[in-house]
Amino acid sequence: MILTRHFHSCPRCSGREFTVDQGDRHFLCRVPACGLEFFLNSAAAVGVILYGPDGRLLILRRAHDPGRGLLGLPGGFVDDGETAEAAVCRETREEVGLDLDPGALSYFTSAANLYLYHGVTYQTLDLYFSAPCANLEQARAQAEVAEVILARPEEVDPAAFAFPSGRAAVARFLRQGKNA
Repeated sequence: MILTRHFHSCPRCSGREFTVDQGDRHFLCRVPACGLEFFLNSAAAVGVILYGPDGRLLILRRAHDPGRGLLGLPGGFVDDGETAEAAVCRETREEVGLDLDPGALSYFTSAANLYLYHGVTYQTLDLYFSAPCANLEQARAQAEVAEVILARPEEVDPAAFAFPSGRAAVARFLRQGKNA
């Protein structure tokens, strides 16, 4: 179920004449005194492909749904007022306890994604970065992570990742290598 199907009232006037106007992202309040036009855009999310001096990659096993038990990368949603780079650093610290240097991050790729959470499908734009990390061995699974895996590139199966965007980013990284 796409998120827009959950909206029934105008966020400005609470009127019940709040309808999808064009496509699946534009709402219009048909209450004459209001007339709010509301756009529902993709949520920004980030992920990072961390690689060590020996070429191993840091992979996560997800502890919670969506995708519980499947593989992932450190990452998550970008908070209001936060840059993508700051979000990567925050999420990496929260998920595996590593502090990244934002200057070491390189933008890698992006992908549109659908994120099903508690019966609601959110549209996201996932921004992926890559970065060298000399201290991968210090990574420890935090609350949202079931396991930290350090894997050689040939051991990584993109099909085992929880989300299509992550599968695509990892597959591209493996094809192009860390100097992509």
